Amino acid sequence: MPEISCFFTSYNHRPINFTFIKYEKFMKISLSDKIIIIRIENLKRNRMLFEFYILSLLCTENCKRVWTIDDVNGNDIYGVSTERLRNQFTFTGTYDFIMLEKRCFKNPFLSQEPKRETSIKKQNKFLRMMYELFDRRINPRRAIDLYQEQLIDNTDIERIIEYEKRINILCSIRGFNQDIYSTIIKFL
Repeated sequence: MPEISCFFTSYNHRPINFTFIKYEKFMKISLSDKIIIIRIENLKRNRMLFEFYILSLLCTENCKRVWTIDDVNGNDIYGVSTERLRNQFTFTGTYDFIMLEKRCFKNPFLSQEPKRETSIKKQNKFLRMMYELFDRRINPRRAIDLYQEQLIDNTDIERIIEYEKRINILCSIRGFNQDIYSTIIKFL
């Protein structure tokens, strides 16, 4: 079953939707209105493209699910639930419905795996467009760091430390009698 992930930013006047659909051997990549198909091994070789894929995985709520909404005519519009990167280079903290760009009326999970890659010439043209859109404005490595920093800031660190201490105590008394174990759990 394919997996779908999305990185969406609206930091400038034109919003940018970067969608990845992963099949068994191939990856379908959509950047705004352009689509290429690339082998997964080749995706790993392109550092910036791979970092955007990791960022899209972090931002997407569930890679195994596609959300739908109805349009005015009653047709299903497919999209992904993802977290947006805002103008201030911060993430929203909430998941939003992002419509698939070019094929929004087709369920991507019902599509078959591609048989071959897009030509090298078209891939290079796609990569040039990607570098022009992102290279100077958004560094994917920095965006991943921002996402992790925001995740840590929103987490209650003291609660995590208490939880870890409780796990350590319960693991250290694991071999004791059930009576001792239940008495200690009452005090935790």
